[in-house]
Amino acid sequence: MADPAVKHVVAVLKTVLDEIQSNLTDESQKPSSSANVPSIPSTSTGIRHRSIPSTSTGIRHRSIPSTSTGIRHRSIPSTSAGAGFAEAARRDFSLSFPSLGGGGKRMPLSQPKREVKRAKAVVFQPRKTWTHDFCLLSNPSCNVTPSISQLTKLKDAGLGRKRITFPDKKASFMKFKSSLEEEYPKLKDQDGAFEIMRAQGGGNSRPLHLIKIPSEGYNIPYLREVIGTTTLLYIRPIKCVISTEKSDVEATSTSPTTECSGCQERMPISSLRQHKFECKSMICNSDDSDDEINMHKEDTKSSTASKFHEEKKNSQHDEVISILDDGEGTSKQTWSSQLKHVFPDSEMEELEEVSLQSASLDEAAELMLNKLGNDEDEATSIEDLVETFAKRNSLESGEDEFVIVDRESFWIDVIRFYKKAIGKPELLKRELSVSFKNEDGLDGGAMKIEFFSLALQEVKNRLFEGNEANLIPIKDATKCLLFQLAGMIISHSLSQQASIGFPVLAPYVYVYMVGAGEDEVATLMNKSFIPLDASTSVLHDFLTSLAGCENDADVESLLEKNKMSEAFWQLINSSRWPKEQVIDIETRDFLLQHLVYHELLTSQKNEIEELKEGLKSLGLLDLIAKNAEIFLFCADKSRQINADVLNDMMLSISPSNFAEEQSQKWFLEYLGLKADPDFPGDSRCRSLLQFWTGWSVVPFSGLTKRLKVIFLPDDDKCCLPTTSACTKTLRLPTVHSSRGKFFQSMDVALKYGKVGFPNP
Repeated sequence: MADPAVKHVVAVLKTVLDEIQSNLTDESQKPSSSANVPSIPSTSTGIRHRSIPSTSTGIRHRSIPSTSTGIRHRSIPSTSAGAGFAEAARRDFSLSFPSLGGGGKRMPLSQPKREVKRAKAVVFQPRKTWTHDFCLLSNPSCNVTPSISQLTKLKDAGLGRKRITFPDKKASFMKFKSSLEEEYPKLKDQDGAFEIMRAQGGGNSRPLHLIKIPSEGYNIPYLREVIGTTTLLYIRPIKCVISTEKSDVEATSTSPTTECSGCQERMPISSLRQHKFECKSMICNSDDSDDEINMHKEDTKSSTASKFHEEKKNSQHDEVISILDDGEGTSKQTWSSQLKHVFPDSEMEELEEVSLQSASLDEAAELMLNKLGNDEDEATSIEDLVETFAKRNSLESGEDEFVIVDRESFWIDVIRFYKKAIGKPELLKRELSVSFKNEDGLDGGAMKIEFFSLALQEVKNRLFEGNEANLIPIKDATKCLLFQLAGMIISHSLSQQASIGFPVLAPYVYVYMVGAGEDEVATLMNKSFIPLDASTSVLHDFLTSLAGCENDADVESLLEKNKMSEAFWQLINSSRWPKEQVIDIETRDFLLQHLVYHELLTSQKNEIEELKEGLKSLGLLDLIAKNAEIFLFCADKSRQINADVLNDMMLSISPSNFAEEQSQKWFLEYLGLKADPDFPGDSRCRSLLQFWTGWSVVPFSGLTKRLKVIFLPDDDKCCLPTTSACTKTLRLPTVHSSRGKFFQSMDVALKYGKVGFPNP
């Protein structure tokens, strides 16, 4: 706002200018006193330039006067003193106050914004290739994963594990088979007769499960749809056993060569070791170097004994083991037996494999030590991973952490506890004991299980959105702290062995959290992960329309002539698409991937990073990063619950009368009921398990007790089933006289009684 003094000066100057202008106007309207006074030319070029030229004094006086005030004001100024003063005053005023009128160019009230240099957007070019890990087996009857020694044998035979890059990610069966045969030449004898399998479960020898062969044969789009990006696929032959004889590496013209120190012949490096045993010059000179070899043996034995003695000294064994030579020096045939003394818990096959990989006994021992150290964090299944995590976070004995929560303010109570745990992380190391306000019951494990079940359900409902099995974080900068607390809740539930984690995340979120590269993350994204709501409807329309463009004209029409063009351009600009990048049919796929990547990751990075921060609280993030191939937080269809699963976990039921036999029969029929609107999918069995034990899923380590069924007395007051979740005991009613009434009582109990602890 201008100062009052300045306003006063401006007002005075405007008054002076108006008076001067008025005087000039009056003078210009007076008749001329001389015929020789030139008329004021009009600024209208067309009219003035087309006036009739004067040939006499009389015609000169008939110049056409201007009748338009606007034109008059735009006429050439008079050279009189008054006109000169007015022009000078107007010019000075314009220069002094350019934004307050008086002529001149108006200046903007604020400085124009500088063009901000934006960071160059990352444009991901969709890969045309597909890379995956395969392992070719030799036996058509193999149904478990090979051991370490078997893998070594397979690899030596040209089989085993390889990472294969297929040139076309949309390849059909024939192209897929051809690429496999290029990597595994021995597979050609099968003529396409092979099966692809995947491992499931835990342990060193995991069972292999067949991936169903589609009608068109195995193809890459089909495999990408049914497996994860890091799932190792096993190829099992069907026709015959594939030979496991060792395959020699064939030298080519490009193979690196070296010179034999005995005969000075040049040969491929891969052939040098075998040549040393056949070279006559090397054999003749071997006697001269016996002393040197023996000296090397003594040094090796001395350092090996010292190394083993030091390792054994640090172990829990008290006896001293000396490494004795059996006459063969450091022969690899004896290394495994010597290593067995130091590593008694290791398998002999594993020791033999390490011996084959090592150049000396010292190196073999070092490899075993490193392997044992890494094995502590390595897991072969989800069950192993969770067990390892629980061991690393063993709960402190002697002191429990008591938590009282109110169901009416459950989420607030949960947030309060975990915000407190940020400053006092030792709270998460204690055994958690939960009580629900105004509810009977002591926590023998079931109340803690329900606490985490409800807490994780709140996390899912409040902080994530999208498809049930592919949830993504919501975009809300105000909830970043809540995402950190969510990570702490997930970690805490696993360390307390009271949940199976959070198996609902979209795969791209998981692989990003474990440290995968941007290319791998981008390949796991697709439009279906983007929730469809008011905020994303325009994006969905644009992605669909852009994907349907077939040529440059279609792209141009979509971006320039469509009624939503302006909204589409706002999406493109907000995603930081490079300005210099032309949008046409060639860059269409890049733009599609760029928009999806921006919506699913770039705009949600803060939330995901906070979730990662919470997972660090008990070291869970580091553990899953080391075992990235185990998708701990992604949906696992193999964990579905059905009647067979429940029957396997139940103790045998022993009815003692007809009413109990009838109740048992109806109960087993109830387990086998098909899905209905009230209980879609496997929700009936899940609800029953939760009502029975507190678990809505089967825990990784299994239930601590078998499920037990007993019967209530034949009393009208006992018409609904009851349960004792901590003892895993279900009490069935025997009062009902019909199947329908029994089923109805079970439905009511599962709908309204699967949570809460009304019974002491």
